[in-house]
Amino acid sequence: NEFQEISNKLGKNEKIIQRLQISGSCLEEVITELDKLDSVMEALSVDAHKAKKLAKAGHELISEHAFARDCLEPKCSELRRMCKRQEILFLERRRSLLKFLDLFDGLENVSKWCTTTTQHLNRDQDMDQGDQDVFSQIR
Repeated sequence: NEFQEISNKLGKNEKIIQRLQISGSCLEEVITELDKLDSVMEALSVDAHKAKKLAKAGHELISEHAFARDCLEPKCSELRRMCKRQEILFLERRRSLLKFLDLFDGLENVSKWCTTTTQHLNRDQDMDQGDQDVFSQIR
């Protein structure tokens, strides 16, 4: 039964998506997890495409043969619901990883700013020290 095969496959795909890591301790790890998530979703999209194709075929049968509605409509709805659920899970994880990416990017910018500020302060301090040395030599 094609419906059962696709339904089982989408259920397994959902578990795969849920097991994907949505964190990282540095920018590179988050980028790696984003790449991994994209690769997994690309692979899983084949099953979603099959499910949508089967649901479309079911709707075509319903439009041609009204008596098939009671049998096919729940299955078509279930396939659409499972595809939507898979898409939502993917988007939630992707959104979380993108937030981590923004956070680490912001931290990197703050770190660069602190480094630049420290360099400027040290330079100003060295200049002040040089001015004091000049004054002490004049006295």
